Amino acid sequence: MKTLGVIGTAKNTGKTTTLSFLLNGLISRGLRLSTTSIGYDGEEFDNITKLPKPRLYLEKDCIIATSENCLLNTKAEFEIIEETPFSTALGRIKLVRITKPGLIVLAGPNTKNGLNEIIKIIEKKTKCDLLLVDGSLNRLSPMFILDKLIITTGASRNPDIGTLVKEMSLIEKIFSYHFSSYQFTQNNISIISSDKSIVLRGNTLVDEDDFQQLEKSLDDNVEKIFIPGLISNEFLTKNLDRIYKIIGKPFELVFHSPIQLLLTEELKNIEVFLNYIEQHRIKISYRFKPCLSAITINPFYPKQQNYVYVPSYLDKEILLKEMSKALNTSVFNIFETNSNKIFDLI
Repeated sequence: MKTLGVIGTAKNTGKTTTLSFLLNGLISRGLRLSTTSIGYDGEEFDNITKLPKPRLYLEKDCIIATSENCLLNTKAEFEIIEETPFSTALGRIKLVRITKPGLIVLAGPNTKNGLNEIIKIIEKKTKCDLLLVDGSLNRLSPMFILDKLIITTGASRNPDIGTLVKEMSLIEKIFSYHFSSYQFTQNNISIISSDKSIVLRGNTLVDEDDFQQLEKSLDDNVEKIFIPGLISNEFLTKNLDRIYKIIGKPFELVFHSPIQLLLTEELKNIEVFLNYIEQHRIKISYRFKPCLSAITINPFYPKQQNYVYVPSYLDKEILLKEMSKALNTSVFNIFETNSNKIFDLI
């Protein structure tokens, strides 16, 4: 079974709409589908703007993993396949098959282990071809285990097209670095040299104590440094000169996944960090690397007017044109006629 995640960079960037489009298109192509989410999604109205949000409509025979309380107020009908050992604030997660189509709220596992086990259960109990996972930038940490990702962005993230394009270019760059084939034996900071390997006590690099422990173990034979846990791009950038001077040559920084970089700090700090990396010919690679398959855009954004939010829109043609021109990744507005090409990338 293949796995695909859909990540929204902010509320109202078209994540649920993209998911619905994918579900309908893939079902019409004869694929057997399952879906879940990282945490909770599917509210009828946005909690802040009070504007209506699209909900997920699931067809007959679609398999879903969601919390039991989400199944109480749905007009969809279903049969329970498996009651999993995982729970959310909305109850135990159940694996069900839809027997009558309807709107469903998803509330799935919010940890990497939980998502991994749900995938195994779906593979064992069903014959699904593809699992679609709903996520967002503020709750995407488990999604590094998926095969492919689609990112949705748009005016709700920022109504300035130039800023949106620059941000997506940076995200695309983060996903452009290669997979590391080196087999690290532990999930701690590891230093790989031409003559030895050192495993440190911790796995994070966020403060001076972490850094000093790393610094003491460096010499000019270092070839790779693996940092699996939390990092501070701002802190690391300020101290890369210290690392570089000790090693005295370009080396390789191995991170757990691209998700690790996206979760750290403001993207502007990541940009400074990546610029330093490029200037000093330091290589970046990942232990886990989901493929960034496509980007979808949404020109809609909620605009505050007289103390209430009203729907507003960017020029959809300019947004699509500028985003497509700047990126190597395929960009789609799923309401446009060529959007079906996205299925060739899945």
